[in-house]
Amino acid sequence: MHIEFIHSFLVTAECGSIARASEKLSLTHPALSKQIRSLEAYYGTLLFRRSPGGVELTEAGRRLRERVRPLYEEWQAIRQELAGANGPRRIRLGALPSLAAHYLPPRMPGAEGRGLAIEPVVAPTSDELRGLLQAGAVDAILCEPAAAALPPARPAVWSASLFEEPFCLVAHREHPLAREASVGIAQLKELPLVLHPPACGIRRLFAGLCRAHGFDPTVKVEANFGEFLLGYVAAGSGSTLVPRLVAESLRHPDLVAVPIREEGAKRQIVLAAARRETGRALLPALQPS
Repeated sequence: MHIEFIHSFLVTAECGSIARASEKLSLTHPALSKQIRSLEAYYGTLLFRRSPGGVELTEAGRRLRERVRPLYEEWQAIRQELAGANGPRRIRLGALPSLAAHYLPPRMPGAEGRGLAIEPVVAPTSDELRGLLQAGAVDAILCEPAAAALPPARPAVWSASLFEEPFCLVAHREHPLAREASVGIAQLKELPLVLHPPACGIRRLFAGLCRAHGFDPTVKVEANFGEFLLGYVAAGSGSTLVPRLVAESLRHPDLVAVPIREEGAKRQIVLAAARRETGRALLPALQPS
């Protein structure tokens, strides 16, 4: 049985959809369906129940996933170790966009000096990064702490805290709040905001802080693309919230970052890996300077 078929099975189980798994695996829908049918023929049982809404694992499929996922990860680790004997060890590292753009680049040379070749894989939310790690599509992720806690079927995930950083309000330089040394959450009531969608960890945290102050944020525009949000603010059409990493990298002359003075207005970032030795190899290279 081809090991690629096992990988396809695991990704399909994670996606719950042949179409979404096909896209993630860069396979055609018929090719992936053929692989799944081959697995079912090999094991002599149905692994998925099909429906118009997607696919779900049968009891046999759930048992197979529990048994083969550790084996697949071990096979991946062996392949990486053998490949590393003649060159750098390649590690697929999932990261949030802000971390991939502002945190990872200055640490890549240090990783290379330790014999690691990091291949960044960017996903917009920590939940999506967790899905990639569960499916074996990445070896480790930089994410928020909740995403490092995988279901009981995956108790062996290794994680370590990296850093925490506060949030800042980004406003147009003509906005009254742009002249403040810092702002409180209560000052953002009824302020038109351009934010990431609700699945974003920053959005969820900010919404919780607002509710603790007795109001819901006034969301004018939602977008996944961070540069769009900043461009919208630069045009004077609203304000947004960003981690300090992003605030320190602002280059537009019309944008001003103002710290948010609230105890809970910060995020934590952890490194999580499917294998302890992968995490331990990455940690020294990825720790804050």
